[in-house]
Amino acid sequence: MVYRQAVQKRVNCSIQILGVLLLLTSVNVSAQVKDIISSNNQIKIQYINTRVNYTETIGGAIADTEKGHVPGFGVTFSAMKDIFFGNDFFEAQVSRLSGNTNYSGSLGVLGIAVGPLGYGPYAQTNGAQMTDYSLKFGKGFSFANNTSLITPYIELGNHQWDRKIASVCLVTTNPCSTNATENYQNYYYGLGIMGQISPMEKLVLTTNLMVGNTFSSTISATGQAPLVVSIPYLVTSFNAQKLGSEKIYKLGLSADYAFTKYLHGSLGVDYTAFKYGRSAPFVADQLGIAFYEPDSKTRYTTFKVGIGYGF
Repeated sequence: MVYRQAVQKRVNCSIQILGVLLLLTSVNVSAQVKDIISSNNQIKIQYINTRVNYTETIGGAIADTEKGHVPGFGVTFSAMKDIFFGNDFFEAQVSRLSGNTNYSGSLGVLGIAVGPLGYGPYAQTNGAQMTDYSLKFGKGFSFANNTSLITPYIELGNHQWDRKIASVCLVTTNPCSTNATENYQNYYYGLGIMGQISPMEKLVLTTNLMVGNTFSSTISATGQAPLVVSIPYLVTSFNAQKLGSEKIYKLGLSADYAFTKYLHGSLGVDYTAFKYGRSAPFVADQLGIAFYEPDSKTRYTTFKVGIGYGF
């Protein structure tokens, strides 16, 4: 009888300890999900530095490249609230970058490329300004015993690149323009998935993957003088020319840490890859010669450091 009572006491004690452990575990799990959702409810300002890797090809051969680091800043607003389906996720981003890139390419005479197509002695530094906008909407689902969130989403965005070309003229009928600009622009849409986990209190790790298509891709030019010989080969001003639709891929990794309830710090890296198709032949102003914009591919590697306000 005494033995049974002792055993019963131990069983009751074990049940009580197990209950406490389960309670503590549930509190920890809730804390993990809470930290993730908290990191999704903030507005942050970021320092951004993008590594540009742009390549044009003609007949499969490299015609010219534009490479370099372009710095800037961005603002991101994100929220995860129970509005429509539960854990509804919304994000809006805008960024503006301004700097220089290094051109390597070809010599042109009266609109005809001559000399080596690709890397050669024809190099210079061009200005670059890039502006990006994007919107995301999705829904978060908990998994792994409610310790993580996975959020499928749709994304819509716009990318603009103003290529400020510094003309180097050998022979010209007019002085070289100092404000020659080529403007590349495209919209895109895609489907993505965001995975988030909180390995420790206040720290949230996030990965993003998006696959989509560009649309309404164009190139236009302004401020270019009628050159006879130039490095690189330039044309005069022309209206927007269509560049077709191509695939776009985006991959991102980031970490967010909540120093206080309201103050967050973040680090991240994004990789974006897309292409522009060859344009139809068109006649530029003044010269009256038919040109076309060749095929190109763009690779951006973007590093971000931010500070955010949680709400």
